[in-house]
Amino acid sequence: PNTLTDYEPPVGENKVEIKVKFENKENGCGNEGTITITQKETPRPNKVTYTLCDEDLDGEYNDVLLKDLDNLVITPSAKQEITYYRT
Repeated sequence: PNTLTDYEPPVGENKVEIKVKFENKENGCGNEGTITITQKETPRPNKVTYTLCDEDLDGEYNDVLLKDLDNLVITPSAKQEITYYRT
């Protein structure tokens, strides 16, 4: 039988069942089953421009915590984690 090492589901399908055979190499005993691969939608962040002004012209800015901008970047969900990187 053919062995899968890399697999890409067919275009347009987000759920695929793959037959699996588990076999003990020493005695040849084994079993067959299926694995279901479900492709989930990737979250897409919003494009955000945030402007910070030095309102009293003293050269200092109030601290902005990036986590406070999370709601602008994406609709928050307990299943998502947002990480910021300097570019």
